[in-house]
Amino acid sequence: MHTTKHLNGTKMRGYSLLLLFILSILISQSCESELHRPDIYQVIIQNNYFENLYNVKFGKYEIAMLGVKEKSDTLIFEQGNYDFSCLTTSDLTFKNNVKIQGYKEILHLNIKEKGKISIE
Repeated sequence: MHTTKHLNGTKMRGYSLLLLFILSILISQSCESELHRPDIYQVIIQNNYFENLYNVKFGKYEIAMLGVKEKSDTLIFEQGNYDFSCLTTSDLTFKNNVKIQGYKEILHLNIKEKGKISIE
């Protein structure tokens, strides 16, 4: 009887280890798929500045005018660095170099109220 209890305990320990092994494989596969960097990025420019923006240039794209609170069409980029520039109604020029990278496929380039440029 002592031998049977010992063998049953060994079987349970073996099943537990097998279950842990299978769970670790499933978790590692789900993490790997989440960390895939996209080949292309979809970027939308949003004007949160208090004036219209003119001659908006981002990489190879040009937008004649982007009104207050207006969003651009979706722009397609590969990973890399791109120049951004635009002119405000009051003739201020915003310029920045924007790095497109990361694990999110859809990015938003925001021109904020004080002229700060961020990508989210």
